[in-house]
Amino acid sequence: NPPKEDSDPIGQASGYRLSDELLQQTAQNLTNMNDWLKERNKDFGILICPNKESVYYDEMPKYYNTESTSTSDQLYEYLTKNTDIKVAHPKISIAAAKKNNPDFEFYYKTDTHWNDLGAYLDAKSLLEQFNITLPDLNTKNTECFVDFSGDLAGMTGIPLSFGYGNRYTINGYPKNDVVQETLFDKVESFKSIGQDNRKVLVIRDSFSTYMYPYFNPE
Repeated sequence: NPPKEDSDPIGQASGYRLSDELLQQTAQNLTNMNDWLKERNKDFGILICPNKESVYYDEMPKYYNTESTSTSDQLYEYLTKNTDIKVAHPKISIAAAKKNNPDFEFYYKTDTHWNDLGAYLDAKSLLEQFNITLPDLNTKNTECFVDFSGDLAGMTGIPLSFGYGNRYTINGYPKNDVVQETLFDKVESFKSIGQDNRKVLVIRDSFSTYMYPYFNPE
């Protein structure tokens, strides 16, 4: 069985905290990886993906006693204080965008994942750790389509009862000079003909799928 830290999302969003032992072990594992790559002149960085309930905690039922802080905040604070690892914590930028753009959504309403707007902010936050800058989201032209039904709706067995939700696109992405190729199951290659010829290995989950178009900086 997974530890409680991995199997209690409501608890994580409503005040549950990671143990000191788990934080120390996580930091040590990541430090070992960082040091190993440094010895080989490779950069290393991590992205702490915020769960939807930690961003939209104010929309959660009050009886969950949800808080604005979560385990992702705790991990970010611990790693930045105790290691020299590059850590991106896009929850900060998403929270600011959410406040400044109340009419926009940054996660799909009927899905566990962020949408293209949230993914753009996440990619921007990660790339900044490597001194790569994406334009501010407010400078980009976006479009909204009401045609999306997500995995949460599907899990209920009656997805059509929830109707269709908003799907956003950002004009100019994906770029025409990005070539995608599936190497084998779960492993994909993205090639750009841009001037930046650095190679990036991403160890990821499904959240990163929405981020790939923005890893090709302008």
